[in-house]
Amino acid sequence: MEFNGIHWPFPKVVAHRGAGKHAPENTLAAMELGAKQGHKMVEFDVTLSADDVAFLLHDDSLERTANLKALASETSWHTLSKLDAGLWHSEAFKGEPIPTLGDIAKCTKKLDLAVNIEIKPANGLDEYTGKIIADQVVNLFKDHSLPPLISSFSIDTLIAVKNAQPKLWLGYLMHEWKNDWQTLIEPLRTKEGGIIAIHLNHTLITTERLAEIKALGLFVFVYTVNDLERAKYLLELGIDAICTDETTLIKP
Repeated sequence: MEFNGIHWPFPKVVAHRGAGKHAPENTLAAMELGAKQGHKMVEFDVTLSADDVAFLLHDDSLERTANLKALASETSWHTLSKLDAGLWHSEAFKGEPIPTLGDIAKCTKKLDLAVNIEIKPANGLDEYTGKIIADQVVNLFKDHSLPPLISSFSIDTLIAVKNAQPKLWLGYLMHEWKNDWQTLIEPLRTKEGGIIAIHLNHTLITTERLAEIKALGLFVFVYTVNDLERAKYLLELGIDAICTDETTLIKP
């Protein structure tokens, strides 16, 4: 898909970790529920197992969502594939498995969902994780109607993604405002693809910062907006997209 850099190519409302409040976050069930609720785009987190399988997980540890006191980066896929990623949420989702990136690619293609893939590298594995996941993304999502948007808080991870697959679209995440952000993202620019958006904690938004980002020809994606009036205000202000947990309240 050709990207002209003028119009935001994705939906304006994005379901956070799928419908990650109403179903176990980062699971097939969450993606399917998000689509059922009417959403056209989902965000999810991806990391690597000890044996380099890309799978969905937000935390470094598996304790919160899979009841295993272990780090993802030190756990084999053989072990991960047997864990229950649904029971922590509710009895209704008991037995929900942890999905691989390949599982999610098939699911979102079937449901015609656009995707924001946030890469969560383990400590010290920023570049390694970025390269491996970038190569897999190009292969797994090549038949989707919209290319994936790849984001990370790690500049090193995003640089590795760009070096491996320069046509991928990138978003740089900031939870706190960094005055040197323009310098940080400079290595992410490419002739095709590369950096297209800045992803911000919505509380960081000011009209001055919005104008500063837009002046560089970049889009602005904010998270995690769970108040309907706040969502309306931000979109009217000129924010290009918002990510929300309140997927039954804030819809496309």
